[in-house]
Amino acid sequence: MNKSFGFWSLILAFGWIALLGPGVIEGRFFPVVKNVEINAVQDEFSPEWTEISGSFDKIRGECNPRFIEWRKGTRDGNDTAIEYIWGRPEVRLAGQHVFEKWRVHAAPPEAMLNETFADILHRCYIVIPGVNLTFRLPWLTRSKFWN
Repeated sequence: MNKSFGFWSLILAFGWIALLGPGVIEGRFFPVVKNVEINAVQDEFSPEWTEISGSFDKIRGECNPRFIEWRKGTRDGNDTAIEYIWGRPEVRLAGQHVFEKWRVHAAPPEAMLNETFADILHRCYIVIPGVNLTFRLPWLTRSKFWN
């Protein structure tokens, strides 16, 4: 193996990481949330919206939510952004949590459950116990939230 091959392999690896983004890679291997369960009902005042409630496990307590990207379609790229209302993001410790009265602009409820997906983005920190040091990661960590 020559030095040129090793150099270009390294450049390709760093380019791949830059293209995907470190937050996507981190979220894939070290997700902030998982085990999401959602119940959906038709919004009685606005039939084009679905009201959702449910639960999830927050695995990493050192991450704070920023926003959700909710989309209609499939994860392979054939999708479009849709509106959602989740109120103010809540800072939660690690553990199981519930949410209620979120609204997603997708109806009927079966379509919201089966034809949408969502990623949640968090600002994460590295906490070094014992020395009271906290470092903010320079990217947002993307975890699969729904589908």
